[in-house]
Amino acid sequence: MAGMLAANVSVGAACLAVGLRSREAKTKSVAISAGVTGLLGITEPGVYGVLFPLRRPLIAAVIGGGAGGLLAGVLGTTQYVIASPSFASLPAYIPADGSMSNFYGAIGVAVFSVVVAFVAAWLLGTGEEQPN
Repeated sequence: MAGMLAANVSVGAACLAVGLRSREAKTKSVAISAGVTGLLGITEPGVYGVLFPLRRPLIAAVIGGGAGGLLAGVLGTTQYVIASPSFASLPAYIPADGSMSNFYGAIGVAVFSVVVAFVAAWLLGTGEEQPN
């Protein structure tokens, strides 16, 4: 589930980058709303409405999710409650004994994934100039 946390928030970050970089009003609207929902764990609007049609941001989301998933594995991040991994479900990473190191690791994974995916999407561009 920690790898899924990285993937979910990366989708949201890539969509937000598209929303901020796009020149088309419709793309901006869809990408920003899909980005916010992606950061909260619902990735379908972002994947099907933004990432698949534009392709380049999809690559950025994969880069961010992969980098964050690798960090989660290195840190041994574990989710203790079944919930859709997102910023909203970060308390699911607090174990029953109350130690906070795993929780802080999950926050680090999420923030790292967002930064990597956002920067990658910004650098790769929106891909709007490509025909769908």
